[in-house]
Amino acid sequence: MRWFALVLSGIVGAQLIAGAGCESTPNEIGIARVEERLPMEAIRVGERRTFKNRQGRTDEGLYFQTQEDGTIYVVNTTSGRVIYSGPIEEDEKFWLNLDWERAMQDGRLVYEGNLPKGQGYQLYFVPRP
Repeated sequence: MRWFALVLSGIVGAQLIAGAGCESTPNEIGIARVEERLPMEAIRVGERRTFKNRQGRTDEGLYFQTQEDGTIYVVNTTSGRVIYSGPIEEDEKFWLNLDWERAMQDGRLVYEGNLPKGQGYQLYFVPRP
């Protein structure tokens, strides 16, 4: 019985170590957040905007409206990491709200997470082939 427990603990330990390198994690709202490399063909898009919210307060962030289907990427330029990527369709609007630390795509919440103040963020787009 001891031998079985030893083998089983070795298998579980190996799986934990192998899983440590996995970079796809769910964020707080359960939407897949992919930490990956930015593709070479990615085009820098979006512009910094300030909008007034319903409470009359201003929210600052990055805005982009695509003219074709593709994939949108949010990059933390301070760390160089892709913090979000996802499909986006023609004419959809993407709003990365830096004050509320979330991203909306055509009114749908697609990312909610930690966007530390003082760090840079940029949007990139890769058209669908």
